[in-house]
Amino acid sequence: MVGTDTRRQTDLEGILKLPVNRQKELLENEKIYPQYEEAGHIAVTILESLLEPAFEIGEKFLDASRKIIPPGVIGPFALQTAITPGPPKKEIIVFDVSPRMPGSPGISATPYSNYLFGQSLSMGRRVAMEIKEAIRLNKLKQITT
Repeated sequence: MVGTDTRRQTDLEGILKLPVNRQKELLENEKIYPQYEEAGHIAVTILESLLEPAFEIGEKFLDASRKIIPPGVIGPFALQTAITPGPPKKEIIVFDVSPRMPGSPGISATPYSNYLFGQSLSMGRRVAMEIKEAIRLNKLKQITT
């Protein structure tokens, strides 16, 4: 895991920051409904209690992708999730997969790549490290399709 982020959505963010009576007025009287238009990303960390489940979900995704279309996903990807509040416990629900390099520049501001590599990394730098190492080991064909 290189990093985590959350989406900032234009109208939803604004509506949720209004007092409840104004939210109700917008929805009922003015018929203004959230459009969930994405406006950006914000770096976030995941609750410590959800780190292991997050890693497990990532590994399950990789295993499934290998079974469905070998060799599976071999590059960066993002699992888009929601976290349920419980009870009995919080749970990570994957609702979408982005099988490409995630576009959020904020993930380098989270601590996860620093734990693994001793430095904060963007996705581009992480991919460059993989390519450079594959070239050095003469294994470029193993990391490309």
